[in-house]
Amino acid sequence: ERRLLRERGVMTDLPQPDLQVQHDLLMELGEILHEGIPEECHAIELHANALGGRTQITATVTDDAGTRHGNPPEDCGMVVLKLRKAMYVPGAGTWFSMHAKVERPGRMEATFDSEAEPTWNLTQAGPGDYVRELMRFPRDPDKTPAWLQDKLPHDA
Repeated sequence: ERRLLRERGVMTDLPQPDLQVQHDLLMELGEILHEGIPEECHAIELHANALGGRTQITATVTDDAGTRHGNPPEDCGMVVLKLRKAMYVPGAGTWFSMHAKVERPGRMEATFDSEAEPTWNLTQAGPGDYVRELMRFPRDPDKTPAWLQDKLPHDA
């Protein structure tokens, strides 16, 4: 498997990300998060990690007393996965972690990290997740973070 990943070429023949699709998915996620802010709260934050077939989504909410754990709105998981796919750049991959915050009355900000290894709180990535990541979202060798290269299985 490592040999196949190492031999992958530049993906110039693949379509580039559609910015309108990305925008629409971000707006959809923002609406879902805004609707998911509990009545007594000012804001909701969504934290998502994804690698291969593994996804972890957590949420925090902020009220007058401070910040506490909350439940991610039910529909946000599918939108997060669609957004990750829509943000894939051929040869450069997609993000591993994202953070989105929505405040009342409707301000949203989002950040994406396509370089750092995701930090797992509820589960851990397994060896197959690293291989699946590069099969689903191929990266050129110079665009593959060292931590990801190090986690790939070695040839026997």
